[in-house]
Amino acid sequence: MQFTIYLNQPRALEWRLNLAQAVFFSYLYESQSWCDSQVIDEDVYYWMSKEKVMEELPVLTDKPDTIKRYLSALEQANLINRKVIGNRIFISITAKGKLWNRKKLSESGREKNPPLSDQVGKKIPPKQGKKSPLSREKNPPYHNTNDQPTNDQNKESKPKKTAKPSLHSRMIERYSNSIPESSIDDALEHRKAKGAANTERSHTMFFDEVLQCSQELQITPSAVIDIVIQRDWKGINTEWVRNHLRQARPAAPVVQNQPMIAPPNSRQAVSDSITNIHDTDW
Repeated sequence: MQFTIYLNQPRALEWRLNLAQAVFFSYLYESQSWCDSQVIDEDVYYWMSKEKVMEELPVLTDKPDTIKRYLSALEQANLINRKVIGNRIFISITAKGKLWNRKKLSESGREKNPPLSDQVGKKIPPKQGKKSPLSREKNPPYHNTNDQPTNDQNKESKPKKTAKPSLHSRMIERYSNSIPESSIDDALEHRKAKGAANTERSHTMFFDEVLQCSQELQITPSAVIDIVIQRDWKGINTEWVRNHLRQARPAAPVVQNQPMIAPPNSRQAVSDSITNIHDTDW
């Protein structure tokens, strides 16, 4: 399949060819460079296969009868000659058809842009008043040395920037000596779920308050973080934790005041001791 198709629009308009006929004739004109040729009646003809046309120009048609109509139209326009030998179709480009890629003549009878082959061997004098520029390189080599610096050598090597540790890593590095790493992970995950500010200053204030609360209430930092997560707090305050511990601590049982009951026979023992004047134990 051809990827590009060349069309000479001025010739197509001059010869009154429609778009499909112009595309087909352009294909026939260029096929002279690769088709099998045969001399018939002292003229060179080229074998043209309908299947090959449909393969090379699928955008044009996929029916052999349509190709046959295109051949008849080009033959009536005196652009090709056609001969059928056996089952093969041979065509030749007429003198008129060979003007397909030739430019129109100017008023002087010459082509406006003659091919380069017509100018080979001729000396074309430069226009008067203009001198040919001296052949000089934009960047001439150094005359005193052959060791010329390249662009890569001129550029100063810049030190590569080291990747900044993540906020999570900085919190672990700062508080891992006082708070277990697992508790730090739980606290950061909880604060993220609660929509707390994800900044270094915000997390630093939170963990500093955890350590202060741990010292005042004499509990571990992990216990403080567990209380924050349990109560679903976004932040932390020492008084909040203190009140939570008070509510969670079980109350001591209250003992009601009851009248003292003397043990049995105590009155009788006192009475007997009073009446017994000889008893001095009391």
